[in-house]
Amino acid sequence: MIEIIYGDNRELVGLEGRTVAEARKEYEAEFDIPGRAQAVLNGEPLKKKVEAETRLREGDELCFVKKTRSRVPVLIATLLAALALTSGTFAYTFISNSVSFTEVTAAGGDFAKVTSNISAQPDWNTYGFFMGNIGGPYTLFDIDTANSTYTGDLVATISIANGDQLAQVYRVLAMKITCYDSGENLIDINSDNTASASTDFALLTLRNGAVDIFINQDGGSDVYTVKLESGYYVSHIWGLGWGGSNPQQPILYCDLGQR
Repeated sequence: MIEIIYGDNRELVGLEGRTVAEARKEYEAEFDIPGRAQAVLNGEPLKKKVEAETRLREGDELCFVKKTRSRVPVLIATLLAALALTSGTFAYTFISNSVSFTEVTAAGGDFAKVTSNISAQPDWNTYGFFMGNIGGPYTLFDIDTANSTYTGDLVATISIANGDQLAQVYRVLAMKITCYDSGENLIDINSDNTASASTDFALLTLRNGAVDIFINQDGGSDVYTVKLESGYYVSHIWGLGWGGSNPQQPILYCDLGQR
């Protein structure tokens, strides 16, 4: 089967052996594909002149993408013209002074410590053109402020470090990220003053590859645990790039800051 995609339109069809030009003609009215849209076959853009020579094979993914024109060159040219017209017409002088800070001292030690904590490894099985769920919860990171006794608020940014590999395997990958204190109490990460399982989570996806988790230390310093609560995924119909060093396995990164 061949997957035809334009915008929000998707359809699996038996067009094996047909050319890209024939597929375009068949779906240009149904999907409202404009004539200037570029064909992209399995992630590779095609020139219009080779569409009639390129035949589709089993498992191919054919997308049509509308080209956009950049206005940057026009804006740059306009800016340069304005500079040329106004150069040399203004006189100016500098009025300045300086001030020195003498009471700023450096704090000793880290305000928090971040360590990976995968006591139970998150795992799932995926196949081509497959939808599945991710169980949980699984622990991911520990954030320790108890050692430094830092009692201020925090922001933890959880990001995907190998999105380039995951994009070759997954069409959709969504992971529900939560945070708990040392007493296993859910943290109010959206700062609405209520800890609720229905709202206090961040959705980490391939489209939204980094999420912020806000931790208000109202009860003082503690050890917090970031968890993968649950999730789901949809794999590509054709496993392009599945070889090599486990491209289907996400690598997550935790960056911590004060706020």
